[in-house]
Amino acid sequence: MFDNIRTHRDDKRQDRLEERDRKFTQQRDLFQAGAADDESLYQVQSQKSDLTRWQQDLEDSIEQLHYSLLNYIKKKDQWQPAQVFMGVDEEGNKVYAPMQPMVNEFGTFRIISLVKQYMNRNVMMSNLDEHIILRIMLRLRTTIVLNLGEKYETYEIDPADLSIIVKMVMDAIEATLYRAYRQGERNYLNTINKRVYTETGSPQQQQQTNKGFIKGVFT
Repeated sequence: MFDNIRTHRDDKRQDRLEERDRKFTQQRDLFQAGAADDESLYQVQSQKSDLTRWQQDLEDSIEQLHYSLLNYIKKKDQWQPAQVFMGVDEEGNKVYAPMQPMVNEFGTFRIISLVKQYMNRNVMMSNLDEHIILRIMLRLRTTIVLNLGEKYETYEIDPADLSIIVKMVMDAIEATLYRAYRQGERNYLNTINKRVYTETGSPQQQQQTNKGFIKGVFT
């Protein structure tokens, strides 16, 4: 009789231990899944943030304009003066010489300083109507033409290159201004954020889901 009672108690204790182990395993798996979801969300948001920074980083475009004005080309990740064919020497070898810059260093510095006022993230994230963009472009063109025309000797500019220089500068600035056309850049970023939340779930949704799991474990 006592053996039967002892066996019954042992069985109940074994059942309690197994139930405790089961709940512990569920809790562990739940928290591990939650941590994995958080890590996945963090990675997606980090990738989105990196993409946004890359898309809004205009340093490469500004650098390209800078060296184009100096008549430099990029070879093996290094900017070098472009070479122009000069002729053939007495031995029949082709002779090349560096191209003269369209604008000297001083003039390039003045141009790039002006460009940076418009080619930046703050401008891109603005809300500009087309008439505002056109008004900005008109004022800029007038300023650039007058300045380069008056100081073309100081900047060592060939008058024949003036129209090319103005077009290069205006095209670079215009592209940035139109990214702000009717909040275009801002709307684009909002769309990307909504896609991330739809695909991964917002932090609030994940917390509600985790709470539901936890409630199911402890009930």
